[in-house]
Amino acid sequence: MNKALLAAGVCLAALTGAAVAAPVGNVSAGYSYIDVDSNVFSGKSVNWNQFNLSGSAGYDVGSNWTIQGDFAFRSDRLSIDSMGSYEVSLDSWRAGGEAYWRDQSQGLAGFELAYTSVDVGPAVLDGVLVGLRGEVFASDTITYGAAISYNAFSGKGTDLRTWNGNAFLTYYAAPKTALSLRLGGSTTDIDSAPFTPETWSVGGDVEYLLDSNLSLIGGLEYRTTDYTVADFDTLAVSARLKVYFGTEGTLVQQHRTTTLEPSSTAGLPFPFL
Repeated sequence: MNKALLAAGVCLAALTGAAVAAPVGNVSAGYSYIDVDSNVFSGKSVNWNQFNLSGSAGYDVGSNWTIQGDFAFRSDRLSIDSMGSYEVSLDSWRAGGEAYWRDQSQGLAGFELAYTSVDVGPAVLDGVLVGLRGEVFASDTITYGAAISYNAFSGKGTDLRTWNGNAFLTYYAAPKTALSLRLGGSTTDIDSAPFTPETWSVGGDVEYLLDSNLSLIGGLEYRTTDYTVADFDTLAVSARLKVYFGTEGTLVQQHRTTTLEPSSTAGLPFPFL
């Protein structure tokens, strides 16, 4: 009950006093297939499927400031075959809000606060995420930006602290088409663990506006995590549908007027994700 109240409180705080104009936002749902290469799984067949759902709604509260509430949910299913089948299920979600200043001709800057939770079988890790992010609208066809966040988790007698950082560049090749490149990294401190996992990632997306408010996004991401005693490399292929509401125009116009997508659901390294 306390977790639910905290999550609801964060969302409500993000929207308090802002119901003076029609909201803008977006909702997306997608699927990823992830190929895994690791010395831990040597000689084993790993089948990894990931499903995700996210959304956000925001209000313009004046003086170029926007306040939004958002959520994200992700479900991972891993099947490991070696002398029998071993399955791993992991569900992670966040509920939070962001406040940011945005000028249509310059860019945006803001901060986020969210409650996060990761459920790995019998273990549940709860955390609080705080972060900063910014974007530069360099031209009518180019946007670039960066974000940094800190996530503190606890559960099952274990405390984890994760720093995440990422940067992106988006090129609007046509009124309905956007090409994006992303770079990311994270480091996690785990109490009583003799290692500090480090993760690096590089990926890209292609988004195409199917009609005025519906887009299709295809993505590819390579990620590597070093646990000192083990290495994990993953390659994810993804597809996602995204619905915009309260906005109109070309893809760049919608990106620069809609709400921001939530940052990573949990921000933990593989196999925590």
